[in-house]
Amino acid sequence: MKGPDLKEFGKIYAEKGFDYNEEAIGITLYLIIKTVIAFGKVAESIEINIPVFIGFHDQDPIMRIRE
Repeated sequence: MKGPDLKEFGKIYAEKGFDYNEEAIGITLYLIIKTVIAFGKVAESIEINIPVFIGFHDQDPIMRIRE
């Protein structure tokens, strides 16, 4: 999927991980939100008759995107 480069966010993530400080946590949340929105848009655009869920590593619980 094409999208804008987020080199600044990637650099902070590479240097500080996903939860090193408030800045890293904010960037992680931003990237998760962008991912969920993109995944949700794709799920809405295809014709399927099954529930669709999304989850991330070390996350509990998973999220239902589509009934």
